[in-house]
Amino acid sequence: MRSTKHSERNQSNTVRRRTFLAGAATTAVALSGCVSGGSDDPDDNTDSDPGKETDATENNGQATDSNDKLDFTGKRLNVLIWSGNYADRFKSTVQPLYEEQTGAVLNVKTGWDDITGTMADPEEKIDVSITEGSTFQTAQNNDLIHPVRQENVPQLDNVLDYYRNFRPTARGVPVDGAPCTIVHRSDLDSEIETWADVFPAAQGTNGIGLDYGFWAFPMHAVAIGMDSETGASEIYNGNIDAVWDAFAELNISGWATSGNDIWTMFDDGQIDIAQWYLEQVHYDIDFQSSELSHTTPKNSPAFLNHWTVVRGSEDRGRRRMGEHFLNFLLSAETQTKWAKSSPGMYTNQNTEYPSELAEIVPTNSEQAKQLVFPDWEPILANWETFKSEIDAIKQASMA
Repeated sequence: MRSTKHSERNQSNTVRRRTFLAGAATTAVALSGCVSGGSDDPDDNTDSDPGKETDATENNGQATDSNDKLDFTGKRLNVLIWSGNYADRFKSTVQPLYEEQTGAVLNVKTGWDDITGTMADPEEKIDVSITEGSTFQTAQNNDLIHPVRQENVPQLDNVLDYYRNFRPTARGVPVDGAPCTIVHRSDLDSEIETWADVFPAAQGTNGIGLDYGFWAFPMHAVAIGMDSETGASEIYNGNIDAVWDAFAELNISGWATSGNDIWTMFDDGQIDIAQWYLEQVHYDIDFQSSELSHTTPKNSPAFLNHWTVVRGSEDRGRRRMGEHFLNFLLSAETQTKWAKSSPGMYTNQNTEYPSELAEIVPTNSEQAKQLVFPDWEPILANWETFKSEIDAIKQASMA
């Protein structure tokens, strides 16, 4: 666990934080996915490399060349990623690094609400897509993604064992993610070090704000905060009613569908505590307000992005290029540079983090095991029931 206080900097804090948070409903958690937000390329639906691939990079679906022999100079890859500051950081760090190394052009599309719909839309021509949790499961169930030919992604061997075994890698590779964090005012009477501390702390304040758009994560945070079973076991072992009862003990005074909602509630004095996501907080809210801190317990709920090669890419001659891109994302060089601009957790065992970030995110499998990742199969099976309960809790809390 690490609690981080924020110090002042000589900059226009209000402008910067609102700019950042205006689009911040991001990565974190993608219960439903991403709506295509278009791209900077005015011809993003024009295939610059039409037809079946005929060079050495494809041979009846079999890989024929090693990564260091491939030449993608001038070729384009359509990539779908999360919107908000995730996209800003990706475009400023990952995109130029890949284009410089390969001579290729990344056509980056962004969005949020319907990632699997965007992946399936032939007009979008998505070659590679980020997925998380339920969207990864849905993409597999609907056969939207190619199997990953792992001989073409040798960097997968350098992924931490826990992340490599966490979900099957047959159709996607684990690249990046983040834990939830507890954002709170620095002058609270109660010290917050664990999710259990949130319950009493919220009672003596203006209350807590929770993520409504991606309610599975506050649901897990509440289960962890109950501190009665390991992780969030109550959700899965038949004791879910105890979780709903625990929600009633929280002083919930706000629900968010974006990072902007959370910040507005703090500004308006509506909340003094919030459940949110580390990569949306640590570099952006940090050092911008001496009034706020954030704490990230080691057993926090967390998400992990699996990157996938989308069906249709082979028809455009880009399946092998997509696998090469996955390999690029998994490299320690890429992830080390990425970590400097985006405060997430990364999967290569050799990734080097900025010192403060290294104290918060897991850097080995033993630390990663302490995080609590939702088990999406039973959650999807009980989706309507769980959503109905969350809606009832929301309505009661705002009455």
